[in-house]
Amino acid sequence: MKEKIKNIKDRIFKSHLARNFLLIFSGEGISSVFGFLATIFIINAIGSYKHGILVAVQTYTNLFYGLFSFKTFQSLIKYLAKAERDNDHESEKIYIKWAVMLDAFCLVATLFFGVILKDVVINIMGWDRAISEYCIFYLCVYMLYFQGTTIGVLRYFENYKYVVTSNISCAVIRCVGFLGCFVLRCDFKAFFLVDCIANAAKFLLMNFYTLKTLAQHKLLDFYKVKLKWCPDFLKFSLYSNLTSTIDLPVNQITSLIINKYLGFEATSVYSVFGNIGSVINKLGDPISQVIYPEMNKMISQKDVASARKLSNRLKLIMLSLFSVSTIFVVATHSLWLKYLISNPNEYVIPLILYIGYSCYSNSSMGTHNLFMALGYVKYNIPILIVVNAGYLGLLFFSVQHYGLTGVIATYLLQALAVVFIKEVIMRKRNYQELM
Repeated sequence: MKEKIKNIKDRIFKSHLARNFLLIFSGEGISSVFGFLATIFIINAIGSYKHGILVAVQTYTNLFYGLFSFKTFQSLIKYLAKAERDNDHESEKIYIKWAVMLDAFCLVATLFFGVILKDVVINIMGWDRAISEYCIFYLCVYMLYFQGTTIGVLRYFENYKYVVTSNISCAVIRCVGFLGCFVLRCDFKAFFLVDCIANAAKFLLMNFYTLKTLAQHKLLDFYKVKLKWCPDFLKFSLYSNLTSTIDLPVNQITSLIINKYLGFEATSVYSVFGNIGSVINKLGDPISQVIYPEMNKMISQKDVASARKLSNRLKLIMLSLFSVSTIFVVATHSLWLKYLISNPNEYVIPLILYIGYSCYSNSSMGTHNLFMALGYVKYNIPILIVVNAGYLGLLFFSVQHYGLTGVIATYLLQALAVVFIKEVIMRKRNYQELM
C-alpha cells in the first residue's frame, strides 16, 4: 500500500501539469481563506449596504478596464509557443513589445473614459455624488496593472509561483488591514484605502516578477527590437478585446443592473455569492491557467488529438469534483451563511443556483481553452453578440419579476448556450486550427 501511494506521488510530481496545478491550487486556496475572512470583517464592520458601495466602485472600474482590455495574455501565450517552436527569439521580443504597448493603451483609455463618463454612469445608477472620488482613485490604482503582459509571460514560462505569491500577498494585506479596521471601528474610507493598497501591492509584484522572468529568459531587452507589423497576433488580440467587451453584460453590467433594480444590499449579497463560488473556482482557475499554455504547445506541434483528450478528461474530472462541492454547500450552508448575509433564508435558492452555475462554468473550462487554442477566437464575437443580446433581454425581465433568483438562473442559461455553440462549431470544423 505504501509503495502504491509512493508511485502515485512520484507520478504527480513528475508531471509538470500536476505540479503547476497543485502550486496554483494551494495558493488560491490560501488566498480564498484570507478573502473569506476579509469579507466577514468588512460586512460585520460597515454592513452590507456600505460593502455594496465598495463592490459598486470595483464594478465600475472593472467595467471600463474590461471594455478596453485587449486580453493580450491569450495571444501572447499562443504566439510565444509558435516563436519558441521556430526558435525565433526576435519574434518573442516583438510579441512582448506589442503586448506592453497594447496594455499601456488599455490603461490610458480606461482612465480617460472612466473619468469622463463617471458622472453619466452615476446619474444613471442614482448613486450618491460622493462615490465619484472613490471611482477616480480606484481607476488610478488600476493604472499599475499590465494584465496582458504579466499574466501572459508568467503563465507561458510556468512561473506560477510568482502569480501565487502576488495573489496571496494581496489577500493577506487586505485581510489584515480589514481586521485592523474592524478592531479600530474605522469607517468606510479606511476599508476602501486598505483595498486599494492591497491591489496596488499585487500589481507591483506582478510587474516585478514579469521583469525578473524576462531577464531569466534573456528577453528583458524586448524594447530594443524594431517593432514589426504582426497581423495575426494583433488580429487575435483585437478579437480577444472584442470578446471581453461583448461579454461585459455577463460580467460587470450584471452587477450594475442588480444594483439599479435591487439596491446596494443585493449587490453585496451577489458579491458574497461570488466569494463563495470562488471556493469552487479555486479548483477551476488553476487548471485553466495550466492547460491553456499546454494546449497551445500541443496544437503548435500539430497534436490536436492530445489537446482534445486533455479537454475531455478535464470535463469528467471537474464535473465529478464540482458535484461533490455542490452537495457539500447545499448540506452545510445553514451553518455559515448567516455570518455573511444578514437574512440568509431569503437567499438559499439563489445561492444553490449560483453554486450550480460555478460548477458548470468550471467544468467547461476545457471547451473554452481548446476553442481559443485552436484559433477560433473570431467566432466568440457572433456567439456572444447573439447569446448576450438574449441574456440582456431576459435579464431585465427576470431581475424585476424574480429578483436575484431570476438573475442567476439567466446567468446559468447564458453559460449553457455559449458552451453548446462552441462544441457545435469545433465538431463542425473537425477541430482544425484556424490561426
